[in-house]
Parts: sequence; C-alpha cells; structure tokens
Amino acid sequence: MSYPLIYTWRELNAGTYAYESNLRYYPYATFADELKYEPDMKLFISKSIVDKYPWNGPSPFKYGMLGLGISEILYDAYFNIEVNQDQLEIGPISGYFMNYPKYSYALLTVADWSSVSDPTKQQIENTHLIKPDPNGIIVLVVSNDSKKQ
Repeated sequence: MSYPLIYTWRELNAGTYAYESNLRYYPYATFADELKYEPDMKLFISKSIVDKYPWNGPSPFKYGMLGLGISEILYDAYFNIEVNQDQLEIGPISGYFMNYPKYSYALLTVADWSSVSDPTKQQIENTHLIKPDPNGIIVLVVSNDSKKQ
C-alpha cells in the first residue's frame, strides 16, 4: 500500500470527512423535529447562513452549511422528501421581514434575529415561535399555522 492510500483510509476510518460533511445539514438536523413537511410549506433560508458558512470556510463548517442552489437537494437528502424548488427560498434577511407571513419556517442566523427592531420582533413573536439552536448559531422561526400541524 502506498502512503496516500493508507492516509486516506485512516482519515475515512476516523470519520473526519463524514463529520465535516454532515455539518452541511446542521440547520436541518438541529430542527428536524420542528421542520414538518407539508405540500404547501415554504421555508426561507437567510443568505447570511450561506455567506457566513461558505464552502471551504472556517472549521468546523469547511464544507459549508446549506448553500445556494443545493439547499433543496440537501433537504431532500436529509428528510428523504422531495421538495419543490419554490418551497425553499434563500435571500437577504430584509426579504424575509418584508414578507414573513408567507413563510411556514425561516432559518436565520442569531445575528439576523438580533438585528431586528423590537417592534418588528414583537410583531413576529405574536404569530410565530422563535427557537434558537443550542449552539447559538441558527434561529428557527415557525409560524403558528405550522405549529398546529
């Protein structure tokens, strides 16, 4: 056996690549119990997540988190459900706050949520559940209609 093959085998055996690759699904994995698929659901993903955790970015998210053009593929793979492309939207946070009633769910960074003015926050909290992840990276926003399902 050559050294590169042994090195690669050791890395695969240690699960290094699997761990880092699995972090791409972090938002979905973290909120898997809350993200309920419905044919009419709509999920907003803040572009801040994609920008802050890009492909080849800082560890431990060096394989990125979600991503432009692949978020629906990752959703399909993680939940084993085929979503329509129009059910997932990645955009600037301003787009979400201007249209938040149309979304069943939103995945925002903690910084996104912190940047919201108090009156807007209060308005959203009256009609949505706000759930930060335990690691303080992502916030899930769930509409009251989605909570009933």
